[in-house]
Amino acid sequence: MRGYRWFNLLLLSGLAACAGWKSLPGAPDSPSPDAAFQVWASGESYALYDLHVTPDSVSGTPLMDDRHCRQCSVSLSREAMDSIREGDRARGTAETFGIMAGAMTGLLLIGILLYTTQGID
Repeated sequence: MRGYRWFNLLLLSGLAACAGWKSLPGAPDSPSPDAAFQVWASGESYALYDLHVTPDSVSGTPLMDDRHCRQCSVSLSREAMDSIREGDRARGTAETFGIMAGAMTGLLLIGILLYTTQGID
């Protein structure tokens, strides 16, 4: 039964990671300061908010840092930027909650079915 736990954890993590993000064709000209962005540049991924876009660079504050922490800011050249996604916090939270609730209900039902039919504990 231990293998099922790891599979379930990976499945739920993968589903939650997909919620609330939409790909953009390039860096937005005037991003909302409250929007979250995932930027990929030179093989690295950056989760940023308070994004500032100039003709040659994109900079922002990492999601885990305080918005007013200027020394925490990350700056990337637009040439190095591979792709960017914008996050919708409200939609992402609702989707993640729905996916997690559905997945947990499904896993609970599978667990009950396995326990009652095969006596697995």
